This record gives sequence, C-alpha cells and structure tokens, in this order.
Amino acid sequence: LILEKESVNERKIAGFGEIPILGNLFKREQKTTQKTELVIIIKVNLV
Repeated sequence: LILEKESVNERKIAGFGEIPILGNLFKREQKTTQKTELVIIIKVNLV
C-alpha cells in the first residue's frame, strides 16, 4: 500500500506578484511530493 501526497505552495510579494510577466520575479513556487509505503509482515510459527 503506497500513499502519495503532493502539495504546491506559492509565495509572492503583495501587489508585485500580480503583475503580468514581471510578477514571476516577485514570487516563488515550491512543489513537494511525499510518498509513504505501508509494509505488513506476517510470521507463522508451526509447532
């Protein structure tokens, strides 16, 4: 079982980040991907 979580955060300077074309100079986008794997181990003892 694998769980994958992706998030995108955007930070920008108020006003300047909204300007077309030049706005990219005043904002930053960060993408994060987190993967979690669940492994179940079963051990059998025979008597």
